[in-house]
Amino acid sequence: MSTLIACFGNTLMGDDALGPTVLELLKKESLPPGTLLRDLQNPGVDVLLHLEGVQNLILIDALASDDPPGTLRVFDRETLLSIPVDPRTSPHQPSLIETLRMAQALHLLPQQITLIAITAKNFEMGTPISREVESAIPAAVEAVRHLFA
Repeated sequence: MSTLIACFGNTLMGDDALGPTVLELLKKESLPPGTLLRDLQNPGVDVLLHLEGVQNLILIDALASDDPPGTLRVFDRETLLSIPVDPRTSPHQPSLIETLRMAQALHLLPQQITLIAITAKNFEMGTPISREVESAIPAAVEAVRHLFA
């Protein structure tokens, strides 16, 4: 079984640094054979290039939501695919949900998908990761470990 752990984010944009930060911690973990770690930066169409042969897709990203900053949320495939697509505000990269729907339409979507997300406090350019998100990072790493248990 091939597993791809795809981390999204930008270390220069506050809590968007979550993905790359978790990626660095996961590099120190003993992950099962066949597990690939990738810093994909943006959840756009480039993700599709990494899905060939992947049976288990684990996504790590910061989340904009009404939950308190630092809240860990885990979404499965069914939940992700049931989320309505927001109206487009930009002609550029599609959202993660739009990308997953494209993968599904192209028959590239793995059967197992998990999104591990932490609610962000800010995505401002030039700001550090918030204390709330930073304190939740160990829980995100533990959530990945739990998927392999």
